[in-house]
Amino acid sequence: RVEEQMAELVRTGELKRFMPHQVAESLLAGSLQASEFERRKVTLLFADMVGFTDLSDSLEPEELADVLNEYLREMTSVAVAQGGTLDNYIGDGLMVLFGAPQQAEEQVQAWSAIRAAFGMKARSDELASDIRSRGIPADLRIRVGVNTGHCTVGVFGSDVLRAYKAVGFAVNVASRLQTAADPGMVLAGFRTYALVKERVRASPRDALSLKGAARPVEAWEILELVDPAAG
Repeated sequence: RVEEQMAELVRTGELKRFMPHQVAESLLAGSLQASEFERRKVTLLFADMVGFTDLSDSLEPEELADVLNEYLREMTSVAVAQGGTLDNYIGDGLMVLFGAPQQAEEQVQAWSAIRAAFGMKARSDELASDIRSRGIPADLRIRVGVNTGHCTVGVFGSDVLRAYKAVGFAVNVASRLQTAADPGMVLAGFRTYALVKERVRASPRDALSLKGAARPVEAWEILELVDPAAG
């Protein structure tokens, strides 16, 4: 019965709704094996919605779920349009990979991630305005952390549940950058900044202390895209 249900999901295309479409396509094409892991340089983007906790105190559960679902759907759409692969939803936030499972040069993946970050910022502002116009007292903004580094990528989990993920210190740095960012800010690690510095206007921020790091982690606020239309 399970095999029949899976075959139906594949036939109708619904499988891609239950996992990132790049992962689904790789699995269906046989290019992604559950037992294979690879060390690869990737760019990671963490984003979360500031103000969602306060909003949850003033909305009914159904209305809150609609707002969250709309937000996650729109942020995911922006990230995927820039070549990102959704790694996970984390409450009102999300983690996106660039450079896996489909490979991309590190300059390409870093630029795609930064463009996605600014696209998500713009879309979240539009969403906040639209939500307020519907009478919902929302002051929603996102904060984003982006970092490039080596990770182990592959299918992790058990026979009960498996997921394509990236693990490594670079993931922790990206998460920490997102936490340290102010609302509406895009904060990047030094390697990401170095890969895109000719295409952005940026400002150094205070270095971040991170458990397990031999020295503080450099952080750069990406203020503006100099050439946002460039590929």
